[in-house]
Amino acid sequence: MMSMGNVYRAIAAIAAAAAIAAAVWAFADLAGLSTGAGELRAQGAATAQTPETASDTLSPSYELVEAALDIATKPDSGPSGYVVRWPDDHITVYVAEDGWDPQMRNHVDAALAWVQDATGLEIEPVETETDANIVINPRERGGGRATAEAYEGRLHKAWLEIGCCKSRVAYEEIGQAMGAFGDHGPRGSVFSQDLSAQYPSEFDTWVLRSIYKLQPGASRSELEVVLKAALP
Repeated sequence: MMSMGNVYRAIAAIAAAAAIAAAVWAFADLAGLSTGAGELRAQGAATAQTPETASDTLSPSYELVEAALDIATKPDSGPSGYVVRWPDDHITVYVAEDGWDPQMRNHVDAALAWVQDATGLEIEPVETETDANIVINPRERGGGRATAEAYEGRLHKAWLEIGCCKSRVAYEEIGQAMGAFGDHGPRGSVFSQDLSAQYPSEFDTWVLRSIYKLQPGASRSELEVVLKAALP
């Protein structure tokens, strides 16, 4: 029998292929760059990206690096200015069994597969909230909410509420639970105020991958070095 970790990896491979085929995001267009204060809350999205608005190339611009730094080091509350992430290579996740729209439950699984692939962490599903690092429950209304406990850059526990029925909500909230807190990203990012972004962009994966190349509590300047080195 295939383990859930391997299931998430398989889902991640399918999601990655779909993202490439859809060409989710236009990195060269910085006109939509958001600098507003981020709140750990998704409001949903209206439409998916189209190939006409997409590009697979990241520009190594000051604006993109600054946006990534703000996403990773400027949470809505608590300490800021350094990397906050899960300290271990293995985390546990509880997803409530009941109350989900079937399509939204699939989006949650796909989002977990994405963050597992992007961060390199092993994500183990568990059957009780007590045993979980991350607790995910459905939300009666749309949008989402994420709260977390962290100490000296180390995430300890996170609670997510994910509403129906936009895929963006699952990706944004679960991404935030991994340490990508803000909505400072450019157009096409699920970590932005661009509500048309339905699926993670190359920018979003780049941010998460860079966070998990560093230790918890790493400085903003250390993250900047990693971000610039990891630009495609």
